Amino acid sequence: MENVNVIIVINSIALIISIIAIIVGSYQFLRQQRLAFFEKYTARYQHIIEIMPEKVFTDEALTTEEEEKAIRAIRMYIDLCSEEYYLFQNKYLDEKVWNEWKGGMKMMFTNSLVINVFETKYSKTYEEFAKFLKWEILHNNINTTNI
Repeated sequence: MENVNVIIVINSIALIISIIAIIVGSYQFLRQQRLAFFEKYTARYQHIIEIMPEKVFTDEALTTEEEEKAIRAIRMYIDLCSEEYYLFQNKYLDEKVWNEWKGGMKMMFTNSLVINVFETKYSKTYEEFAKFLKWEILHNNINTTNI
């Protein structure tokens, strides 16, 4: 009878260790997934900034070619932002990361060209995102027209 009790105790300990290993492994896996997810969006953002003509950030006059590049990059940026907004609204993105990204959006959407591209190409298709932008920009007393 004593051997049976020892076997039960050993099996119970093995089961507990297995459960702990599964929990720790799952936690590590989820953490790696979040990191990969964050890296993917960061890489997309860095690519957009790399292809964006520098003059966009200084409000200097753009050549036709620079304006075309800027509009293409801004459209990519708006798509990225709307995806991030969707992810946050659907609880796929934690608040700390969202607040970091939202701060960048607030800054970028003070740029007149960015606002113009959004108003002319996206404000009707991304209505929920447009409402968010309008509230955030107005909330921060940034002067805009029609977002």
